[in-house]
Amino acid sequence: MDKLLLNRCRSWMLRAENLAIVRECRRIVQQEFGITLHIHDENLLEKLCGFGARSKDRKLQRLILPIERLLLYGHVAKEFTDMDLSEMPLPAQASSRLVH
Repeated sequence: MDKLLLNRCRSWMLRAENLAIVRECRRIVQQEFGITLHIHDENLLEKLCGFGARSKDRKLQRLILPIERLLLYGHVAKEFTDMDLSEMPLPAQASSRLVH
């Protein structure tokens, strides 16, 4: 990953709702594959996309879409910025409300 894209990914993850998505993806990966991914891992988003591609979990497949878009194009399309976080655990929902 080049430095510009890495900085964009880090900036994207600083938003509370995006961090909530990443945390939920990590939780699903841990549950489905038994692998713990660390939030500070430089390749975290790429790893999440890899697990998302192999996952049978529809929720993970849906949540991974904005991350794939970010990695492919360097930005996330508008349709992915207003994702419904209501199915996520309470901490993720609370984080989303803080931003709005």
